[in-house]
Amino acid sequence: MNARAAREPARSASSRIRLVGAALLAALAGAVWLQAPWAERLQTVWFDAEQVLVPRAVHALPVTIVEIDQKSLRALGQWPWPRTELARLLRAIHRAGPAAIGVNILMPEADALSPERALAKTPIDDPALAAALRGAAIQRRVLARALEETGAVLVVAGTPEPTGMPLRAAPITVRAGAAGPDPSAALRITPGCWPASTN
Repeated sequence: MNARAAREPARSASSRIRLVGAALLAALAGAVWLQAPWAERLQTVWFDAEQVLVPRAVHALPVTIVEIDQKSLRALGQWPWPRTELARLLRAIHRAGPAAIGVNILMPEADALSPERALAKTPIDDPALAAALRGAAIQRRVLARALEETGAVLVVAGTPEPTGMPLRAAPITVRAGAAGPDPSAALRITPGCWPASTN
């Protein structure tokens, strides 16, 4: 009798814990479903804790972002870098054997560090130096050659106003499919554009 009486409070306490747990779980599920602001923070905290306690083993990196960060600026100097430096970096990335390279950099202005710009802005009295600068490979051609060799894809930025910039790009074919019978309805048309580089 005493053993049965001792089991009853333990059983009722266990039932209460289960009931409270189920209620909390239902409340959390409802908050996530209703997208409460604090629920998103809770998910983020849980995800961070999970990554610390049980980090995911990375077997493959389908996408690698090569970032221009503070370390890069310390090593290579302030931005913008010369077109020849960008060409060198593109070739270094290409040597790693990526499936594709996308360059998400807009360069609408001429390269201020190019020899031809320096020659145009500064009169040089030494004819040999002036001839050497004129004979140097034009920076934009060096970058263009690297882009061609690596098969890199450049970014284009659409603008709400016409820019008068020529867009030298291959035509893109859009076919009906997941976007519906009229795929043009899903396309964003902009009056102007900034190509990745105009010079």
